[in-house]
Amino acid sequence: MTAADRASGVFFVLFGLAMYFRVNPTYIETVDGGNLAPDTLPNVMALVIAACGALLVVKPSTHMMRSPRLIARAGLYSAVLAAGTFAMSHFGFEIAGPCAGAGHHVADRRTTSALAGRRRVRHARRNVVSRGPGAWARIAVRRRNDG
Repeated sequence: MTAADRASGVFFVLFGLAMYFRVNPTYIETVDGGNLAPDTLPNVMALVIAACGALLVVKPSTHMMRSPRLIARAGLYSAVLAAGTFAMSHFGFEIAGPCAGAGHHVADRRTTSALAGRRRVRHARRNVVSRGPGAWARIAVRRRNDG
């Protein structure tokens, strides 16, 4: 993994420096007045990206690659969460919330637990199943009382 880490590090160093010296000065407007210049945060973030890339070049990681099956599960989990958020924005929370919660439970089976290194998968699954409908019911009741 050291060659791949070093190649990634070089990419991020070049990307951060390009953002700092070329992209940010070109596309961020200057504003008179104010406490913080508009380019402060983008410049800091570009330098942080470049510094992290340099650190990766100097000291590559020692982690091992996770199994492709576990990475695919994590992708499925993220896709279900994104689809649930999309559905809630179009159909409303009260309709899409339970479906998104059920999809979250199906996609979550051991994925986040395995990525996080948890050993008590049954307890995590029980929490997802028991807390999801409770949260949905509390939010739905509050929304109805407010509106």
